[in-house]
Amino acid sequence: MDLAAAQGRDHLAGRAWGFLLLAGISGAGSWPAYFAALKIGPTAGVAALDRLSLAFIFLIGVLVFRDPHTWRGWLGLVILLAGIYLMASDR
Repeated sequence: MDLAAAQGRDHLAGRAWGFLLLAGISGAGSWPAYFAALKIGPTAGVAALDRLSLAFIFLIGVLVFRDPHTWRGWLGLVILLAGIYLMASDR
């Protein structure tokens, strides 16, 4: 395989770079909101809410993008939700 063909596969399109940039901006922008929430609310509740985003990502992937998951993925979601509940509960 020649060098030009090998380089062509590693090249990202402009649209992909745009999405990477947006992901970086949104990820960096979430930190000030996270620290502001820590000033207002209890740490356990803020951390639990932050972890809940993983469950939303999983469910959006299933419902919107039709991502297939095995029983292990669903079990992981249930364990995650149980842990979030235990973190947020006052007991």
